[in-house]
Amino acid sequence: MKPGGFHVLPIGAIGALTVLLGACTDAGPGSLTGPQNTIIHANRGLPQDLEVYSQNLYLGGDTGPLFSLDFGNPVAIVEATQTFWASVQASDIPSRALEIVDEIEARMPHVVALQEAFQFTEIAFTPAPQPVAHYDLLAAIQTEIAARNLPYARSEVIMTTDGALPLGIDFSTFDFTGVLQFADRNAVLVRDDLENVDFTSKIYDAFIPIPQTPTPLLLVERAWILASFDFDGTRHNVVATHLETQGAQPIHDWQADELIATLNTLDGPTIVMGDLNSDAEAQPGDPSWTPTYGRLTSAEGGFTDAWEVAARARTDPGFTCCTAKDLLGPANLDERIDFVLFRDAESFEGEGQHRGFVIMDIIGTRRLDQTAGGLWPSDHAGLTATLRTPLGMR
Repeated sequence: MKPGGFHVLPIGAIGALTVLLGACTDAGPGSLTGPQNTIIHANRGLPQDLEVYSQNLYLGGDTGPLFSLDFGNPVAIVEATQTFWASVQASDIPSRALEIVDEIEARMPHVVALQEAFQFTEIAFTPAPQPVAHYDLLAAIQTEIAARNLPYARSEVIMTTDGALPLGIDFSTFDFTGVLQFADRNAVLVRDDLENVDFTSKIYDAFIPIPQTPTPLLLVERAWILASFDFDGTRHNVVATHLETQGAQPIHDWQADELIATLNTLDGPTIVMGDLNSDAEAQPGDPSWTPTYGRLTSAEGGFTDAWEVAARARTDPGFTCCTAKDLLGPANLDERIDFVLFRDAESFEGEGQHRGFVIMDIIGTRRLDQTAGGLWPSDHAGLTATLRTPLGMR
């Protein structure tokens, strides 16, 4: 059902819905910048400094218990949904949203890309449906941005997957007494001083049907958002996306095909960023590996990995995923699946010529980034990249 609203499905369909939530977890960042080893904040840097920020926000709950269920057992399904919902609530979405806005305010990036911008609503039937709890990561971030008067009035949001799971059943009638409604979205926020901003967004043609019949009950979908704008006298493109997980590689690969085909239609300085679910540090056969990263950074895609040419890459592997699902304990990141990749209209010649013109930071992994309750803001680190446009691209 798209968009909005909630639907209540027969108990026999609930097993398929748990696959939907699993698809939202991870298996197992036009232009260029100043002095090395110094973060140039876009609101304080040179006029031609373009800064972007990509963040997988994390839905907030561990979906693991939903995969070992007897889907013919409605009691087990309800208990697993209740456990999942409790973990989402324990993830303290309001406080995590504040930490994300702190990062935005500190850097004032021109473009912010957000993935897993989930919203949840608990609905009780008493007997009419009544919302009793609601959490919306994206709304919390945008409300706080407005409260701080930060210059991000323009945005593009695309809903991908939505559905519902049972939180309670009256076994005398087999009617639901409560459901958990959820929806996943991608979002791009742009700074107000960017000129002639145009947005385009699209759901990928490849998706996971649940169940896999001609009339599926749900579609597990992903999407991309393109923001095109004038910056420093040149038209720039930023494409933000979240590709399917490595565990569904045929779907992931088809989405990557579409992404690359879309990117190849764009002219001028182009950035692609987001959670690509393709570990740059893994090898074929590893659970976190897909060919997407290699395709994008080869001649086929034509993109440069901003991390690889930033100074920090000399001493830091650049891991961005993943903390414990309860967001507690040490970060222990061991996968590099979030990226900012860029393609110049007029590339520099020679090996390493970009180095020194790209500055990156991994954020959300320091103790001071944690909430007052000791939670990480997400199970993914965020990435910021500051790029300085070469003279030939202006």
